[in-house]
Amino acid sequence: MKVKDKYLVALGDTDATGAIYYARYLYIFDRARIALYRETGLDLGIFNKMRAVAAYVEFKKVVTFGDVLDVYIWFCKLGNTSVKMCYEVYLGEALAARGYVVDVYTENGKPTPIPNEVREKIQKALEPEI
Repeated sequence: MKVKDKYLVALGDTDATGAIYYARYLYIFDRARIALYRETGLDLGIFNKMRAVAAYVEFKKVVTFGDVLDVYIWFCKLGNTSVKMCYEVYLGEALAARGYVVDVYTENGKPTPIPNEVREKIQKALEPEI
């Protein structure tokens, strides 16, 4: 299940060249992650137990102040203690960026198997990786 979120690029999102600052994509990904968890029926309290352990962004098109982005996110891989979320960011019809974030479920700061009720919701929403 892919979830779509919109993002309006603010002036503060850009760097001295006028393009979106590369690290802002991780912020945009995180905002979309909230939409994905909501649409999947996961309690947002789970964020207190999820820790990002990997992130990757590939830049395809320059994005500037005032651009409206369509952000697509989906669960693309489910492990024992981790879940990978894939992202595609579009500016109109053009792919502007894509990437992924891997979260690990933790208890007391240590990786722990994802609880069955959470796993079932993620499993139902899984889509292929990019």
